[in-house]
Amino acid sequence: MSNTTTTHGFTASLAGRLPTTTTEVTLVAGDLVALFAFVAVGQYKHGYLFWEYPARTVRISAPIVASWLVLAVVFGLASTASIASYRRALLWMAPVWLVVAVIGGFVRRTTLVPGYAPPSFFVVSILFGWLFLGGWRLLATKWL
Repeated sequence: MSNTTTTHGFTASLAGRLPTTTTEVTLVAGDLVALFAFVAVGQYKHGYLFWEYPARTVRISAPIVASWLVLAVVFGLASTASIASYRRALLWMAPVWLVVAVIGGFVRRTTLVPGYAPPSFFVVSILFGWLFLGGWRLLATKWL
C-alpha cells in the first residue's frame, strides 16, 4: 500500500468521525463549554476574570481546546456512541482527557502561554478536567 493510499484511508477514517448530527455537534459544543468553564474557574482561583483578560483566556485555552478537538475526533468522542451509557461516557473520556491535560500542562510550562505550570498543575488539571468534562458527559448521556 502506498503512502498516498494510507494517507487517504486515514483521512477518510477521520472524516467519518467528525460530528455531523445535531446531537454530535451539541455534544462537542458542550465539551467546549465545559473546557471554557474549567479554564474560567482556574483563572478565577488565581485572581483573573476571563472577561477582564480575554487574550489570556484564549492563550490558556488554546492548547487544551485544540488537543481535545483533535483527540475527540480521533478517539470517537464526537460520536453519540461515546455517550451510549454512563459507564462508556466516563471510560471513553477519561484517558483522552489525561493525554489532553498532559499536553496542556507541558505547553503551560513554556513561554507560549501565560503562567507557569508547576508539577501540581498536572494533578489539579487532570482531576478538575475529569470533573468538568465527566459531569458534562454524564448530563449529555441523560439528555442527548
